[in-house]
Amino acid sequence: MSIRIAKVFIIIVLTMLISQDAFSQDVNDFTKHLKDIVEKRESVQYAEMAEKSIDEGDLGMAIEYLNKAIDTLPSAGFYIKRGRLKAELNDLDGAIQDFTFAIELSPHYDHDKESLTYQFALQADIEAYVLRGHVNTLANKHIEAISDYSKAINLEPENPMNFYFRGHAYYTIAKYEEACNDFNEVSANKLSEKNGVVIPDVIQEICR
Repeated sequence: MSIRIAKVFIIIVLTMLISQDAFSQDVNDFTKHLKDIVEKRESVQYAEMAEKSIDEGDLGMAIEYLNKAIDTLPSAGFYIKRGRLKAELNDLDGAIQDFTFAIELSPHYDHDKESLTYQFALQADIEAYVLRGHVNTLANKHIEAISDYSKAINLEPENPMNFYFRGHAYYTIAKYEEACNDFNEVSANKLSEKNGVVIPDVIQEICR
């Protein structure tokens, strides 16, 4: 009889311990959730203050606010915005670094392709690659720019603008055949008519 009572007592104690662990986990999860909400709210507030500084023409202060937003809750969007500002202030290395951080943060490959998370992250990826391509072009890093535009094309092959950007990069380093292939893609999509994009006469002459 005493052995049976001991077994029942052990089962009760184990059940209590398991319940306590589950309760502790629930508390931890709830605390983390609250922390995430607070951090997200703070980061959004910093981003809004950055936008206000941009409207006032104070790009340096806008970057300071974005620094705080990123420190609070890093996101691809904040890195892209800060990268744009750095490029505008001619901090090309800093801009390239921020666009790279944005790409590295992208989670879209871990999600369902039909989900909003995937779509938003995919667009952030494309934007970061194109912007990094632009800055690499400004820095005379044309091979790197071509690589960035190519990655954007792989992610969004239906967008002829990326072919236009890559075509210019190819043309700059005298890769005329590759440039013409890209510009032909632009012409096939009648991009110049839709977006007012002008392909210089000298390029059109080479590609005939």
